[in-house]
Amino acid sequence: MKLLVLALDGVPFELFASMRDDLPNLAELADRGGWGAMRAVDPPITVPAWASMFTGLDPGELGIYGFRHLKRGTYSGYVVTSLELRARYVWEEMGLKSVVIGLPPGYPPRRYGVWISDFYTPGIDRPWTHPPELAKEIGRYIFDITYRTSEKEKAYRELVEMTELRWRVAEALLNKYDWDIFVVHEIGTDRAHHLFQKYWDPYHPLYDPSSPFSEYIPSYYSLVDKLAGKLVDAAKRKYGEVAVLAVSDHGNQAQRGVFAINEWLIGEGLLELRREPSRGRTSRRPR
Repeated sequence: MKLLVLALDGVPFELFASMRDDLPNLAELADRGGWGAMRAVDPPITVPAWASMFTGLDPGELGIYGFRHLKRGTYSGYVVTSLELRARYVWEEMGLKSVVIGLPPGYPPRRYGVWISDFYTPGIDRPWTHPPELAKEIGRYIFDITYRTSEKEKAYRELVEMTELRWRVAEALLNKYDWDIFVVHEIGTDRAHHLFQKYWDPYHPLYDPSSPFSEYIPSYYSLVDKLAGKLVDAAKRKYGEVAVLAVSDHGNQAQRGVFAINEWLIGEGLLELRREPSRGRTSRRPR
């Protein structure tokens, strides 16, 4: 049995539950199999969640806890890449033929099966595929978009362009290669929430349902559902019966605050500073 994995980043379970009538392809998968909310790893973020999911190891066992790590004994950091993921994915352990697109941490590309690197890829001028010659065959490709921006309409156009391009490449590779497991990771679902959460989520402190952007999240998910259905159909045409897994690594919700551990320790009298640090405009000690 072949396995097709639709790895949709940052999808809240509540969104699927509330929108399932508008997501016919994903709803059909759910109805034919099983569906529900699962607990993500701790910390529940993209890196290390996907690595945990497909290796079976928790962040402590992987030694990967987030997008950035501190160098031992310092406060200087570095970005976690595929080089920090020393464990093998389950399909690598089993010697299965694989095609993997965009799975974090994915840059530089892993040298197993067919691989397209993730949203941390510096650009197409760096090695980003395995085998290397695949990059030239693919040509134009978009790894990520600028999502922390006030230019919402431009960002949405770029989001749609990136997503359509990725799934077009995915369908081409699905038909080109023989595979046992095929994984396509979509970072756009996460970016849509970063861009438009406050216009869609009634629990967001800045919720604005009158905004012209209030329908952008539903519109984007409809696009993803259509592309997912098309890819599933292509897999079935090639192999007949195919097992399909549509899964996310974590959800999304409004952020209402942060817990600054050092500030709390100072307030409790459990931490003393050798010197007062510089502080941002909104920083203050708890009372």
